This record gives sequence, C-alpha cells and structure tokens, in this order.
Amino acid sequence: RTFKKEFCCPECFKEFKRLSPNKFSFNSPDGACSECKGFGNILFPDLDLIVPDKRKSIKDGCLSIFQRPSLSYEKRKFIDFCSTSGIDINVPYKKLPENKISLILNGDLKYKGLKGLFKRLEAKAYKMHIRVLLSKFRSPFECKNCEGSRLNTLASKVRFGDKTIKELSSFCISDLLKFLSNIKIKKRDLEIIDEPIKQSISRLNYLVEVGLEYLTLARLTRTLSGGEAQRVNLAQQLGSRLTDTLYVLDEPSIGLHPRDIERLFKTIQDLRDLDNTIIVIEHDLDIIAKSDWIIELGPKSGENGGQLIYCGATKNLKKNINSITSKYLTGDLNIHVPQKRRSSSQKLKIQGASKHNLQKVTFEILLNCITYITGVSGSGKSTLIKDCLYGNAIREFGQSYENPGNISSISGLENLNEIIMITQEPIGTSSRSNPASYMKIYDEIRMIMSKSPDAKKLNLRPGDFSFNTDGGRCDECKGVGKKRIEMQFLSDLEVDCDSCNGKKFKDNVLGIKYKEKNIDNILNLTIAEAKRFFENNKKIIDRLDILISVGLGYLRLGQSSSTLSGGESQRIKMAKCLLAKNSSGVLYILDEPSIGLHVDDLRNLLNTFELIMERKNSIIIIEHNIELIKTADYIIDMGPGGGKNGGRILATGTPEEIKKSKSSIIGNYLNL
Repeated sequence: RTFKKEFCCPECFKEFKRLSPNKFSFNSPDGACSECKGFGNILFPDLDLIVPDKRKSIKDGCLSIFQRPSLSYEKRKFIDFCSTSGIDINVPYKKLPENKISLILNGDLKYKGLKGLFKRLEAKAYKMHIRVLLSKFRSPFECKNCEGSRLNTLASKVRFGDKTIKELSSFCISDLLKFLSNIKIKKRDLEIIDEPIKQSISRLNYLVEVGLEYLTLARLTRTLSGGEAQRVNLAQQLGSRLTDTLYVLDEPSIGLHPRDIERLFKTIQDLRDLDNTIIVIEHDLDIIAKSDWIIELGPKSGENGGQLIYCGATKNLKKNINSITSKYLTGDLNIHVPQKRRSSSQKLKIQGASKHNLQKVTFEILLNCITYITGVSGSGKSTLIKDCLYGNAIREFGQSYENPGNISSISGLENLNEIIMITQEPIGTSSRSNPASYMKIYDEIRMIMSKSPDAKKLNLRPGDFSFNTDGGRCDECKGVGKKRIEMQFLSDLEVDCDSCNGKKFKDNVLGIKYKEKNIDNILNLTIAEAKRFFENNKKIIDRLDILISVGLGYLRLGQSSSTLSGGESQRIKMAKCLLAKNSSGVLYILDEPSIGLHVDDLRNLLNTFELIMERKNSIIIIEHNIELIKTADYIIDMGPGGGKNGGRILATGTPEEIKKSKSSIIGNYLNL
C-alpha cells in the first residue's frame, strides 16, 4: 500500500493544501471562491432589466439598452441581424418563440447577440459612463463555480454529519439548532469538536430567544430590517454574558409581532438579571407596563416638548395626572374603533404568488379601503406586498422593478391610476435637504425674499437665497452650516462654520429681511409658527396646512432631512402626495408607519389616512401595531411562523371576523 506524508486523497493521491479555519471563511483570500471572490454571485446581463416591458416589440423599443444615442451603431447592427435571422421586429417580445429569443441573446457565428454586446462594453469598463450603463442592465446571479457557497472547491466538499458548510448555512436557525443538538459524534472526535458545538448551540439559543429562529446563517446583514439587526446585536450581548454593564436599546420592538414581544422582554429581563442596567427607548405599551422605572418626556413634540413629566417607579405612574402614557395604560384614553368599516366590490386580485417562503398564494385587496397585512416576523408580508403585488403591478404600468415575485395573474389594475410605495427612507440624499425644499415651500420663500426692496437694490435673485447653489450661500461651508474636522483616531467632529456661524449664508443675504426676519430666521421657524408668519400667502399656507394635518407642525422649515426619523420622513412623503391635484384612484403601500410613534401620535397618522381615503384612494399597510390594526377595514393575517414555517394566509376579513377566527394569530391580541 502507498503512503504519503502530504494531505491527499487516499484513492487517487491528489494532493491538497492542509485545511485551516481560514479555508472556510469567504472573507479570507484562502477560503474565498476564486471566481466570485467570496460574494457568491457574479454580475451578468439581466433580461428582465434589458426588456422591462415584454408587451412591446423590438421596433417599439422593448430592448431598453438600444434606446441610448451612444449605442445607435450597435442598434443598427442588431436590426440588420434580426432581418437576416428571420426575427420579426414588429411582434411583441413575449410572443417571440424560444429559438428566436435564444438568437437575440447568443447570436450566431457573425453577430454574437446581446451577450457579445455586453462583452464588448465590459472591455471598456475603465470608462465611467460605461460602468454606469452596465450597472443598469446587470444583476447578481449565483456563481456556478461555488454554487453560491462563496467558498473554494475544497472547503465546499468537506462534510460534517453528511452536510457541507453551504447546506448548514442554508438551514434556518431553529433547524440548525436541532441538527447540532441531535448529531452523533464518534468518541475519538468528541474531544476536538465538543466545545465548539456547545458554543454554537448556546449562541443559536440566544438567537431563538430574541425571535430570529426563522433566519438562515447565510442571510446577508444588509437584507435585515432595523429591528432584526438590533435583535442580532442583542443576542450577541446575551452570549457575551457581561455583568455590571449599561445597555441602551432604541425601540427593540420595531418589526415585532405582539407574540414575539413577550419573548423579547424575557430576553431583556435575562440581561437585567445578570446585574446589568437596561435603558429602553420605547413606545410599546406592553413593554412600558412591565418596566421597573419610567422617565417620561413631553408633554408634546418639538418646541412643545423637552419637559420631564414623570420620573419614578412604574407602579406610581398612574398617579401622575400630566402623563399621557399613563392615560393610555389605564384605558382613560384609547384609539377608537371606527363605527362603520368600509367595504368595496372593486378588488385587486393576485393569483399564484411565489417567492422565498410563499408558495402559490392567492389573495384579494379591497380597493377604496384600508387593508392591513399582519403576521409574525418573517412570515412573508413584505415579500407578498412589495415583491409580488407592487413589483408586478408597476411593471404593468410600464415601470421597472428588480426581481419581482412570480405570479400566475393579476387583475383589477384597471381601477387604479397609480401605485405609490411610501418608504421610511430619508426625503433627500443631501444634508441640505429639508421639509421646506421637499414640499416646494422654499421656492416660494426665495421668491418673496428676492422681491424685497433691499434685495432689488443688491440685484439678488431667488437663487442667491438657496444654499444649494453658489452665489448667496457661504463659500466656506457650501451652505451646510457645519464643518467636518477629521480626527485621526476618533470619529470625525462637526462644528459650526466659523465664517457664517452656522447660518449657511453670506452677510449681504442675511441682511435682507421680510417682516423683520432674515432667511436664517425664517428657516428656523417651526411649521406651525410659519403658518402664522405667512398668513397672507395662500400657496405657502396650503402646503403648511397639509404638513400640520399629518402631525408635523413641530418640525422646523430648515431642519436637515438627516435628523428626521423614519416615521417623520414617511409622513412628509404622504403630505406631498396629498398636494397632488388629481390624487384619486391611487393605491398607497406603507411599511410599518407606526415606527417611532407614541400611541397618542397615532391619532395624527389615522387622520392622514382619512385625508387620503376622502380622495377615493386605497391603502395597504404592513403593520404590527395592535392600536392601528384594530382600525382596519380589512385584514390579511399571515403565518403561522417565520421562514419556512410561514408564507401562508391564515385568515382574511374585518377585525371582528379575524378575532373570531381560530386560525388567526393576530386575532388573539385584538381588543375591540
């Protein structure tokens, strides 16, 4: 028998480098797949992006990449190829036979098709405009070399309990926990892997405790919601078993179903019982009621807040007559259930929705009603509404959406004029963006300032009162009002600009006044104060009234958009939608609009919904907040669990019907 001292295959004696932990890490050059560099996917031309509207023909421009003037020569070559290959350019793309589509993609011996075009463009990827062009038409596809495992060939073939590292990473946390708990290990291997298995089981248990058992280990962190990311960090702290530590948690209940909140609070109590101190910034009444100590600020928001209303033991809070939270805890105040719920014969129907954990789900949305989508975290709510409904619906309206869910059919869109997704993303990408500029109030203010006698003497135009363009803005800070000081070993420091003292404008612009206020003074007015200040300007007042109606009267006109919460950004977007004159027949989709809102603030949010509904619109809301859900016209409850245990519709109907349903989970928490 042949023996070799090198690490090799016992059958063919092919030699391999010795395995080490680095070989199993896609963050290490030793472990990463040589093809995809550890990303698990490679960018390839995406036919759905190249042909966004398959109802169009080639002649009508279904191939969007050829609509660019810079590719006019390539377009002529492609049209010539179609004529010689018998491809009918007048037929809708979706009606072309498979062999013709294959020709379009792969070409022939002379013309290499769309794939050949992209190869020629990739050869010029050193040019910025080519890289931008390619990014619009390519999507990540699974790497064929590593099959998405992100690891090198050798590491991908190593098995533990008959499972590869890719298979173990694709398990949801609850399944992986069962696998590791039940695995049978040979006695000779026990000394090597006993401790790592114990540590893995311990950490997986902490993830289960915080309600994340439906996640897989291969899930990318950028795809986690804010609440999920925070709970992963919470599980990590539980695993560290630190004592005498102060933890500050900012709304850990975000994105959590009422059922999961009970488990979350047990986790927080476990941290406290390790002799730690926990400070929780929270709006959920259940968590507030179970706390040991409460500090309440108020009485209102913005300029009308900032006062200490109560500081003391939770059991004594009800004695404080100034506490709004106390009134909701005792039931003296509550969100009222509507006396009559809307109904409609007009429906939006989606059949055979499939993506992630959804398997051919069919459902209906009542139009001209408010529909709430409920269910535990990971049950498939966002996939159902965003990917399957919204993604396919806006494609029918001629817009693009990357990777929508698969559906058999969608009907009822003829009853809608538009579909709008209102997210909690910031209202602007620049730190100079603010509510006044977003709502076009600032345009009117600049016109007013430029028409003053002093501005005319100095030949100042409306653009000189803008901090987005050169002219009137401070040359030092470029209209930001702040300067960033780079600290070598610490985080960067922001200080007021020493040239304009944080006022963003030059002295000559700041010298121009309207009603005794300069541009800086005006931008520092709250929206409520600005309404009184501009009482004679109807155009500005109309916009301010809408912002006040959505409960944002406390914001300052010039407040940077980067300082706004997700909920505030969402409500500003709703206010802008309400400005549109022909805003009827619109379907609005909102994802957890209650985030960051006190129970008392929900009244303003509900008033905003009513303003939208008065214009004969429809609203779909993905939500966990019980106080909002009970005001629904129609509910779709999903579950029963997260991940592979979800993806099903448990019950549909009015809140009263959901409460009676034995299969519904949210019905157990509705207080009607």
